[in-house]
This record gives sequence, structure tokens and C-alpha cells, in this order.
Amino acid sequence: MINSTTSSMAEKFDRQIRLWGLEGQAILSSSRVCIVGRCLLSQEILKDLKLLGLDRITLVCEDKSADESIEELEKQENFLNADGKDINYVLWDKKMMEEPSFWWNFDIIVVTALSFARLELLDKMSLPPMLVAFCDEFDGYLRFVSQEPHFVLHSHRQYAIPDLRLDRPWNDLENALKSLAPNASSLDTVHTVPYAAIIYSAVQDLREAGTRVTRDNIRECISTVQVSFGPSAAAVNFAQAKKFAYLGALNSLSIPENIEKCLSFANVPIKLPVNREIQALVRILHKYLKSEHALNQLPVEGSIPDMDSSTENYNRLKSVYQRKAAEDIHWLEKIASQEKLDFELTYDVLTTFCRNIHSLRVMEPSRSALTATYSPHAAPIEASYYEILQKLQKKQIGAYIPPTIGLPAPAFYSMMSITAGLTVQELAKILTHQFVPVENTFLFNGLTNDIHAFKT
Repeated sequence: MINSTTSSMAEKFDRQIRLWGLEGQAILSSSRVCIVGRCLLSQEILKDLKLLGLDRITLVCEDKSADESIEELEKQENFLNADGKDINYVLWDKKMMEEPSFWWNFDIIVVTALSFARLELLDKMSLPPMLVAFCDEFDGYLRFVSQEPHFVLHSHRQYAIPDLRLDRPWNDLENALKSLAPNASSLDTVHTVPYAAIIYSAVQDLREAGTRVTRDNIRECISTVQVSFGPSAAAVNFAQAKKFAYLGALNSLSIPENIEKCLSFANVPIKLPVNREIQALVRILHKYLKSEHALNQLPVEGSIPDMDSSTENYNRLKSVYQRKAAEDIHWLEKIASQEKLDFELTYDVLTTFCRNIHSLRVMEPSRSALTATYSPHAAPIEASYYEILQKLQKKQIGAYIPPTIGLPAPAFYSMMSITAGLTVQELAKILTHQFVPVENTFLFNGLTNDIHAFKT
């Protein structure tokens, strides 16, 4: 029976769930967000957070005007809460704000308008992930600040490369590919052969001939075989084999750069719960790669792309990959059971990890909300962009008096809307650990309609 809450969430946030799934939406709906600074930008961010489905929001107001009370502030902004869940308002209290325990009540902090002394206070503390956002006239910036690396469990790669292991198949896969390979004695079934078997057969022919295994050589070999089979080989599966010939030239012993980077962060101090879980999975992966079972190959994802073939042949090949994926997960479970963890890594978690293993990423946020200097490892930034960033930061942390929440600013509203939208977009990425967040500063110029990303 479908849970009524899940069904309601799926209906209400249908488009968002298509991006990060029900699990991602559940994470967002239960997340606790703190916005520091009351201004037009924070109001726009509040609106976008509500549209995203976040209800547990606290707004820290640096000061209140002489004619405003907390009750009046609530009346001004709680029109956003059609669901009846009020925003929690807190006035800045030095003693309370100096306690890290106050900030650790939240999953993420968004800073919009704050004086230098108070932002400096936050900058010196060990806090949850923080987004610092500000815009002025036609310029805006956004910075992701955290004292620890940020792991991305599922980066949703735009171009995913199927992991078919055609260069070094395990025994079951090798037997399946050989038995499915196109055969001159059965020309009437050539069109039913999955393209993976055609590519593998070409790779074997090249190796036997002592020819280098490259994409072009594989394609040429496939074309030769296709011609030898005559009209019966003029099928879609051979066209697919030529298109994906590069899969036969991949080296499955080569660990992707994004995985290598994650492994390099396997033992750094981590405090955030989800980050700690993903880091534990990375440590387990490191031990798995050294095991006699893995032989320095990543766990198999367990899924294969669509292939033009008979249903019987496709399902047979698919089941081989699924069995191997289950074996790999079992080995990961064995390694996990030997780890001293204060949380449980379930079979479902390990399955999700293996399914998305090629999408694993780790990001390095800025360690300071105030630094606007170059990093020796940073991408180059033009002097003009750097000047804009410095100008924005000086205005943000200077003697900045937030305008009244109802003050119209039509000339600059578009930039405010863009800044708020990008802030909430990055917030969703950080909380769900899906998609790659900014690493670590966005700068946008409304006059040139240009966005520049760089590390500080």
C-alpha cells in the first residue's frame, strides 16, 4: 500500500522529484534552514524555499527598527506560509550566537546581510555548511563555505559511459559474450546479437591478430565482419556496435579521476552526518579495490544500456551483470561489517552507492566567508571580475542597513531574483548530496549576462 504522505509529496512536488527523487525531496522537506539577515534578498530566498517544500525555516534578524516588533515582522512575511507553518524569527543575541550549539540546530545556513563583526564571528566558528549571497544593482555573488569537503553521491552525469567491462570480463560474462557472438553458421539470428557481444568479438579478433585495440580498429573490424555476413548483418545492432566501439577500448583497471579524488579524502576529519556516511563508503571502496575479489576494478553498477537484440539475449546478458553486482555488494557488506561505525550501512545504501559509483564526486568549498583572494590552485579570474567581487563584499559587510521589506526595487529585482534562485538551487544540491554544487564561488554580472565560477 502506498503511503499517503509519499503520494501527496509525489503529487505536490512532481517536477522536483523527477530531478532528485522521493528520497531527495524527503531530505529537503525535513531540512532545517537558517537565514541570517533580513532584507529584500532574504525575502526572495524565503519564497523560493517555500516553493521547494522547505518548512523548517529560522530567520535571524540582525536588528529591528524602532517601530517594528517580532510580531509585526511575522505578519509581514508569514503570508508565504499557506500551509500554516510559521517562520521562526530570532533577533541577534551576541551570547547565543557565539555558541556553536545554536548553529548546529540547522542543516545549512544562508547569510545575506550581516555586519563585518558578526560575519567574522561566524567565519571563525566550526559551523554547518553556509551559503553567503549578496547582490547590488546589476551584480551578485554566491559562495559555498564549509570547514570540510562536500561529497556528492549522485552527480547526475549528462553523458554516462556504460561500464560493460569488455576489456577484462569476468568468467561468467566472458562465457556469455562468447556464446552470443555473431556466428557465420547462424546468419538468420545475427540481428538478435546485443552490440556488447559484437564489440567483444571484435576486440578478441584484434588481440589474436596482434593489432592494437582502439576505437577505430574496433570499428574497422566490425565492418569487416558485417560485410562477411552479407545482407543479414545490415541490422541496427551492428550500427550500435560501431557507435559504441569505444567501450571495447576502455581500461577497466583505470580508476576515474573523480573517484581518485574521493579516495584522497577518505580519512580527513568529517562532522556532517551524510558526509560521514559517504566518506565511510569511500573508505570501504578503497579496501574493496585492494581485495582479491575486485582486483582493482570498481564494483559493477548492475545495469546495462538498451541494446537492439532479441529480448531473450538481452535479458540473459543483463542477468550476468546483475549477478555480478550482487556479488560485489556482498563483498562490500563484508568489508563494512569490519568497520567500526556508529551508523548502519544497509544493503539498500550499498546498492545505491554501487549504482551511482561513477557519479561520485567530492567538492572543496571555500573555508572562509570573507576571503576574496586568489588560491594557488584556483582557476584564473579576470581582474574586472575580482573588482566586482571585492565591491560586493565591501557593501555586504560594511555599514549595510537592510531596506524595509516592502520597499520596491524594480530596477534591481531581476538580479535579486536570479541571486535568490541560484542560492536555493545550490542549497538543494548541498542538502540532497545530488548534482555538483559550485566550487566554490559564483559571480554574475547582469549587464553582460555572464556567470563566472572560480575557487577562493
